[in-house]
Amino acid sequence: MNTRQRIVWGIEQALCYTSLVLLALLPVAEVIARRVFKTGVPASSGLLTHLLLVLGLLSGMITTKKADHLSISLIQFVPERMKHICAVITGLLSAFVLTLAAWCSISFIKIGLTGKIIGFIPDRLFALVLPAGYAVMAFRFARQTPVKGAMRLLPVLAILLGTLASFPSITKFIWGFDTPDA
Repeated sequence: MNTRQRIVWGIEQALCYTSLVLLALLPVAEVIARRVFKTGVPASSGLLTHLLLVLGLLSGMITTKKADHLSISLIQFVPERMKHICAVITGLLSAFVLTLAAWCSISFIKIGLTGKIIGFIPDRLFALVLPAGYAVMAFRFARQTPVKGAMRLLPVLAILLGTLASFPSITKFIWGFDTPDA
């Protein structure tokens, strides 16, 4: 592992821990503020909601880093020679779906969020974790797909296919169509 990877992974973990600590401390601060000052923490419910979003996606990024994510373990019932094929299929499918989610979340941020200030942070800033988290997880799933030789092109094709399937969301983002999908 090189220095740049350690720095990026350290930032991921620091943001995740910070979100977790803030998620634990904000309700405590709310209770103390209500008892002592007879008022609550401004925008605490909105901050908690958005911190939960950040924590969830950062946790997902961290768990996909070393393939420690949750998965359905039906593969144990598959014959040994089929396990590799199942691992390749699930890796490619995961990369495809997460690529699709990353592109669609960009459109969601533009269309669905208004730039409302939560505490002192715009909601769109919180929501940037959506495309970033999904994209990082998609690339990690693609990288971890167990393929060799010429088959190494398959994860790249899964990401390109996810991008192609997201074309309506991408066009909405680029040309500013503000109408949701039918």
